[in-house]
Amino acid sequence: MKHRWIALAAAAMTAAAALPALPVQAADPVQVVVIGDNVAYAAGTATQAYAEHVGITDAEYTFFTTENAHTEDVLAQIDDAATQAALKDADYVIFAAGLYDIIDPYIAQATEYRIEFGFEHFSDIFGARMSDFGITSDDELTGYCNTLGRCARTNRRTAQANIPEIGEKIHASTKAKVIAINCYNPMDTIKSYNSLTAKRQMAYDTASNPVKGMMKDYLNPEYAKFPDAYGFTVVDVFSEFQGKAYLYSHPEELQPEPTLYGSRLLARKVSEAMGQDLGDMPDPMLGDVNGDSEITASDAAQVLIHAADIGAGGDGTVTKLQAMYGNVSRDFSTNATDAARILIYAAIQGAGGEADFGRIG
Repeated sequence: MKHRWIALAAAAMTAAAALPALPVQAADPVQVVVIGDNVAYAAGTATQAYAEHVGITDAEYTFFTTENAHTEDVLAQIDDAATQAALKDADYVIFAAGLYDIIDPYIAQATEYRIEFGFEHFSDIFGARMSDFGITSDDELTGYCNTLGRCARTNRRTAQANIPEIGEKIHASTKAKVIAINCYNPMDTIKSYNSLTAKRQMAYDTASNPVKGMMKDYLNPEYAKFPDAYGFTVVDVFSEFQGKAYLYSHPEELQPEPTLYGSRLLARKVSEAMGQDLGDMPDPMLGDVNGDSEITASDAAQVLIHAADIGAGGDGTVTKLQAMYGNVSRDFSTNATDAARILIYAAIQGAGGEADFGRIG
């Protein structure tokens, strides 16, 4: 009997070997949903780009993000039918909200000052000669900064109330692992202001500290409740960026979204929360699309070709990391505007000038 079973097994194996091989079913890609403002977008695109760079390509990212979104906009994003459908199938959710509730009224007031006094850049209010703009004393300057501080407080209660609701809605809509990114202070420590006079430093602190206070005392305590309430992982970007904002945002021009360095740090932290190891991450250089450590017309050409391909319905012609480096406007797309700014930057440098993407508009 034993020999009969052996013979049957051998015959079965021979027959199986003669059958055509069945195709191997590919595993479904990991679904990552990104919700929120520019910080969420930066975190999502950077995480995706750096993962691709090290060969992790088994995830699909779906973005429900809005430029300069306030918390009420994020609540509307979550309620949208398309977002709800994506959340049901999500494996990971990344979200950030609250920064623009605080900083937008501040930016609006600072813009009025720029127009009224003829500042070329927001930072001029601290670093330029006041007499050039008709400001007669340090006390007058401090008064203007007090007004800026009051603007930072405008939406604090609304944001404070909306952040818990955002967490509750996401928790109710998905079984995914949720990664929340709290709010940093884009006015914290501007590198070029280290040599301010005592009076100017006081004015700067008057303008900066209220923004920090809104994040620290009103918004981020709500984020801190999420791990116990819902099991969310919170990326404490407030602490990570503190004292180093000149690396991570553009306070000199009041562009509060993360820079490439900030995006890289966010990618590292979000990837750790997702169980991914990104290894050694290259130092980013805004505008250097081809990776030769220079910003030239060649980079602009690559961005233009990429943008044209996207516009024609293609997937683009550069990697996601290259597209991130080429997005010098730091908005939600890498397009012809970025190519033009790279070309201007290269021309300024070629003529011996000091180029700064933050000041090319």
